[in-house]
This record gives sequence, C-alpha cells and structure tokens, in this order.
Amino acid sequence: MSEADMAFHQKRGAEADLRELIWQCRDRYCFAHELLKPHAALPDRLFDRDMLDLGLFYLPWSELCSAWRRTFFDPQMCLLEDQRTRELRRWRTFVEDEVFVRFLKHPDWIRCVLETANLVPLRRPDFELFVGDLFDDIIQDVQERNEYDHDDHD
Repeated sequence: MSEADMAFHQKRGAEADLRELIWQCRDRYCFAHELLKPHAALPDRLFDRDMLDLGLFYLPWSELCSAWRRTFFDPQMCLLEDQRTRELRRWRTFVEDEVFVRFLKHPDWIRCVLETANLVPLRRPDFELFVGDLFDDIIQDVQERNEYDHDDHD
C-alpha cells in the first residue's frame, strides 16, 4: 500500500466516518437532553437525515487525513499483506479512539458538530466555534505528541 492508496482509502471512507461522528454526537446530545430536560422536545431536524449537511466537514477531514499520513503512515509496513491490514487498523483506531472520543468529550464540540451539520439551531452569533478549528486542535495535538515521542527516542 502506497501513501496514495492510503489517501484513497481515507477519502473513500470519509462520508461514512463523518456520518458516524455526527450520529455519535447526536446520540450524546439526545442523552444529555433527556437528562437535563426530560419533557422538552428535541428539534425535529435532529432526526431528519435530509437536513444533514456534510459540506463544511470535508476540508477539515481531508486535512486531518493528510496530517495522519504525514505523522503515522509507514509505507515500509505495507509491503506485506498483514502490514497493509495493520496500517488500515491503525487509521481506524485513530479515528475511533482519538477523533471521535475527543469530540464526544466536550459538550461544546458536540454542539458545534451538530450545528455545522445543520441538525440543531445555531447558538448566539457571538459564540464562534468552528469545526475546522476543532480538527486543527486534534492535528496539532497529534503532531506535538509525535514530536515528543521522537524526542524521547533520540
């Protein structure tokens, strides 16, 4: 598997990964809503798949994928079939254990995802949190951690 093959794999799975992130955020939002406001109605569009808008997610997701490949992808590990599977598993683990978990830990991040996906109304106009900035935070943390790990081994 080359880096281009990995990029193709990431791009091919982008829509499914983004939808999974959004649905996990929606589930967490609904759970919190049920705890805090058990008798209040949730917005109908939260469950309307036709309202879902992924447009503003694609560029930050693409940047995240590129950063992961620059930081972690090892084409030498892909020379054997077992290693190819290993690299794909490493990507999957990163998405589920780093990206999704990071978004689901922060209520503001959850709301930002749902607002960006057009599933909940926007908050006050003076409250600005952009999904691209959140992905940038993840990228920066991953790169800093990788640099720190390399410094420990030098």
